[in-house]
Amino acid sequence: MKYTLPHTIENCHGEKIIFKSIEKSNEVEKVFVDTFCIAGVGPGMHTHLKEEEELSVVSGKMAYQLLGQKTKYLNAGETVLFKRGIPHKFLADGQEPLQLKGWLNPSNTSIFFLSSLCAAQNKSGKLAPEAFDRAYLLTKY
Repeated sequence: MKYTLPHTIENCHGEKIIFKSIEKSNEVEKVFVDTFCIAGVGPGMHTHLKEEEELSVVSGKMAYQLLGQKTKYLNAGETVLFKRGIPHKFLADGQEPLQLKGWLNPSNTSIFFLSSLCAAQNKSGKLAPEAFDRAYLLTKY
């Protein structure tokens, strides 16, 4: 499925992603994003098997954790790179919303997958999609 950029998704838990552009450099495509999370909200532990993800804090405070490690914190102007294959999670720490800028590399099917995940969350009204949607997304992506 083709998306016209910018393309915005928003789930029922307070996360919003704006896919701004796809840029190609050295034969690798990156999808650039703006991400917003309300206080206390962010994606749960997940792994990108094929993509790296870099996020920079624009405003707010970000708490993040790599599986098996202690939680770390970033403030405005600071950046983290989540390498492919490494389970991680992050959220807006404190009372302020979190705004991030970043990219996924390579872009692969990131826009389609995250749009489908968001739609499934909104359908279930929960962070976890319904069983059928969850099984489809896990086996497809």
